[in-house]
Amino acid sequence: MAIQQRGRTADGAALGRAIHLRYERPVVFADDYALDLVSASARFACRSPFLYRLLLRRGVAPFRSFVASTLSAMRYIEERLSDAVHEGFTQYLVLGAGLDSFALRRLDLCESLRVFEVDHPVTQALKRKRIERFLGTPPAHLEFVPADFECESLDEALAASRFDPTARTLFSWIASIPYIEESSVHETFRSISRHATEGSEIVFNFGSWGTQTGPGGSGGVNEHLQRATRSRGEPLKSAFDPEALLKAVCEQGYQRVELLDGNAQTQRYFADRSDGLHVVPGSQLAHVRRADS
Repeated sequence: MAIQQRGRTADGAALGRAIHLRYERPVVFADDYALDLVSASARFACRSPFLYRLLLRRGVAPFRSFVASTLSAMRYIEERLSDAVHEGFTQYLVLGAGLDSFALRRLDLCESLRVFEVDHPVTQALKRKRIERFLGTPPAHLEFVPADFECESLDEALAASRFDPTARTLFSWIASIPYIEESSVHETFRSISRHATEGSEIVFNFGSWGTQTGPGGSGGVNEHLQRATRSRGEPLKSAFDPEALLKAVCEQGYQRVELLDGNAQTQRYFADRSDGLHVVPGSQLAHVRRADS
């Protein structure tokens, strides 16, 4: 698969974050580097209010609630990470990192936190190229860990990295579980368990399409997303019953901290907005902690 094709979904997610920061108020999550990481054509269109209204606004409208689910998840994670660093966490591992910009934005944590980005090697190649264009070299505390979860395990990927399984780690797995087969999702959670020391945590989101109700529903929006991702060669492959998935994860040695469906995320982060931005109800955000031995 060509880099351009593999990167289109990651591009779309980053463009959604850039649009949110530039054109939507109040801002829920400010990704100052999102616009730098998208394709040149998307960057050009987003920077111009006229081109945004002419070319982008209508096209992204069906996916705003999915973008909102990523915004709420990233805000949740980074709020938790700020506390975790003070609690002694020294590693942050981002599964399916895409065009995530945390390591680029938080250079103040270079000495206290090592960031590992695990993603498909083709997507990482695209990201490296774009970082080199506007930043030069990646920050020293960031390590890229190439992995394709459909044909290799997280164990194999981390074995070739400098990841320390004895260090307290916050694992983030956002906006990529729906693109992975159910069996691979469960195997990845088992791999995380083998590399997570006592007190480590995972924050992840996933879809339970068609099982939730609320503003906007999830069915029609999900149909748009299904068609869009299929046309990009990255179709949605999995959805889960929330309680069943949490039970399976906790059986790997975790304790449940929090589970927020789309309506709860909307209430927490998008209440009282005039633009109607909300999280798709079928989006689930979960937080678990590695139990004491």
